[in-house]
Amino acid sequence: MPTKNTNAEAYTLHVQSSAHIISFNQERRITGISETLLKEIPDPATVLGTSLEVYLASQFQVPEELSQSLQVLDQDVVPGRIFLVKKNHRVFYLHIYTCENQWYLKWEKKLDEVIFTTAISEFNSQIDKLSGRLWPCLSEVVQQIAGFDHCAVVQVYDDRSSSVIYASPNAATTLGGRQFSSDFIPSKLLSYLVDKEHSYLPDVEHPAQAFFTVDRSVQLPPQVLPLPNKPIFSHYVGAASILAVPVIIDEVLWGIVLVWNTSKKKIDFQKRVLCHLLVQSAARRQKNLGRQKAADFYEVIKQSEKDIREKLAGGYSLNACLIHHLPTIQKLAKADGVTCYYRGIATGVGLQPPQEQIEQVVAFLKE
Repeated sequence: MPTKNTNAEAYTLHVQSSAHIISFNQERRITGISETLLKEIPDPATVLGTSLEVYLASQFQVPEELSQSLQVLDQDVVPGRIFLVKKNHRVFYLHIYTCENQWYLKWEKKLDEVIFTTAISEFNSQIDKLSGRLWPCLSEVVQQIAGFDHCAVVQVYDDRSSSVIYASPNAATTLGGRQFSSDFIPSKLLSYLVDKEHSYLPDVEHPAQAFFTVDRSVQLPPQVLPLPNKPIFSHYVGAASILAVPVIIDEVLWGIVLVWNTSKKKIDFQKRVLCHLLVQSAARRQKNLGRQKAADFYEVIKQSEKDIREKLAGGYSLNACLIHHLPTIQKLAKADGVTCYYRGIATGVGLQPPQEQIEQVVAFLKE
């Protein structure tokens, strides 16, 4: 619930701290303003209820395309539509969102120039050459684009437990192969990460800022909401800034690509979008790899079934057939070892438990 700010005669909510945000209504009157915009205006009441056009004109050189879009709010607004606006010699990305008959403008400073096609082509070229190194290759590229100290790929399972399947060399000692319980990524945080192309915290210690609004019943769009929980991960690795990009395969969260810096650092919006596009490309390749592995697995099963049938028809016992295929079974199961127990005799390949333990397992299964 919003809290009443009696000095400003407005209600206080919280939004992301990484951008400036204002809301306005159908009459293009400002109904909400973020804390970062109040450095020169100590009292939000002096802005709330005023003309949006007048306010924007005082802040930017407003492009004609943006002015025209603001005049036709009754038409569908393309979610997240982006405009480039200038203030003196600085350029800003300005996004427009809508939610429950309210409109929101969110802007941040442009920091860099990005050539999307070049970066994506180079990544796809590297993947084609480095078979089997999909996630290490992706991590290296994303870390380079973000300009951050560390990168890791975390695979998330159905029960919300997770494991680190790759960590950059300077993070491998801390994270390499680590497994985490479901408490490591709370359900609310997981839902938040899945709903966004990326989640960005330039300052982990200050993920949210105050948002002053005259509308007590306002519903903030998801694009401006702050993280519901401070990520445990940031404390675990000593991160001051984090970028998290979900890996979605078949509309299900497969994992998260994390890049972080040990000191506060910003990433240009276009670079964050590029990281998202690269992760999407990697997700498609992972999906194709999964399909290929499933096809290979099925082919091995069919061939093994055919071999067993032929041997049985040739007079071999079922036990002999199974023993012959133990190496195949071990490979398919990705097991350290496999044991076939038949009429008191245990035959196996790979690592084997003591005979006493095998007998205990057999006795348990007979119960």
